[in-house]
Amino acid sequence: MGHVGRARWLWCACMAGIGCSRPSIHTAAPITGSPRLERQDTSEAGPSPASSTRSRKAGATRSNVPEPLQLSESSECTPINDAAQYARFLASDSANDSVGLVCFAKPARYVCPRDDGSACHDRFRVLVGENGEPLEQRFHQSRLCNGASSLYGCNRKGGGEVIPFIHSEPIEFTPSGFALVAEEFREDTHQGGYFYVDSRYEQKVEALTIEGVAESLLPLSVVRYRKDGKIGFLDLRSGKITDPIFNAAFSFYASGGRTLVCEDCDPKRWEECAPPEAQCSGTAYLIDERGKRLREKPSEHYAEYWWCKRHRGQRFKPPGEDCD
Repeated sequence: MGHVGRARWLWCACMAGIGCSRPSIHTAAPITGSPRLERQDTSEAGPSPASSTRSRKAGATRSNVPEPLQLSESSECTPINDAAQYARFLASDSANDSVGLVCFAKPARYVCPRDDGSACHDRFRVLVGENGEPLEQRFHQSRLCNGASSLYGCNRKGGGEVIPFIHSEPIEFTPSGFALVAEEFREDTHQGGYFYVDSRYEQKVEALTIEGVAESLLPLSVVRYRKDGKIGFLDLRSGKITDPIFNAAFSFYASGGRTLVCEDCDPKRWEECAPPEAQCSGTAYLIDERGKRLREKPSEHYAEYWWCKRHRGQRFKPPGEDCD
């Protein structure tokens, strides 16, 4: 990963408040839930990627999220830091030029999905025109936050839109022809999250995270993705995609080019405090970055794997975890 990639990683680590140490593989689980971007909360420093296993806040279920309010006036909303403003200087125009795209920002404003005063919890961005009014008609009478923001997308050189302008962070393509995109999470559609897309927007797969940070923002060349409920791997150097055949898989982060995957197992097998029926299920083995199955055995760091080999029928309890 080049200088820009390392800079983005350092920025992301600072913004997300995580360290650069290797995550524990004794109890850390491979991400198996759907990644999304965390909704705006005024108690936070700004928008940050959320782990796919993080539950929604109370009152934000699909059934009880209210429709946008029919209010005509704008509102002074409690300020939040727009994390993307720090990243926009890190995206490389030359990287996007190599795939024939011009990626940039369009003006946007925050919509307040409910009448909660200046707090404007769960706000999300929508594109606006030159007059500052939303382009989507359904939001013409909604309560908007004063102040400007941006949404990102890409056009073909000299042509029309290819990557829709629904993303909260700048877009930079890798030599693989894929880019990580951060789709704005919207309460009205219940859609959003991290994805990998190709330069034609014909392939779109969910990007997995470590502690809420997309793996392509870390010093990694091969990252996990999910499609149709199964996990595969994408090489950001060559664009080679390993078929999604794994129910669970650890990341290649700080793994020495090898990682543990599992076929025909319960997706919760390596979650902290996994249910008994998930533990030791399926077939686990090591692969290299090319997706080739290795004959060597995993190291002792994969505690659950060796417990299953030595203590069949007994429940594994992660060290230091209270799983009762």
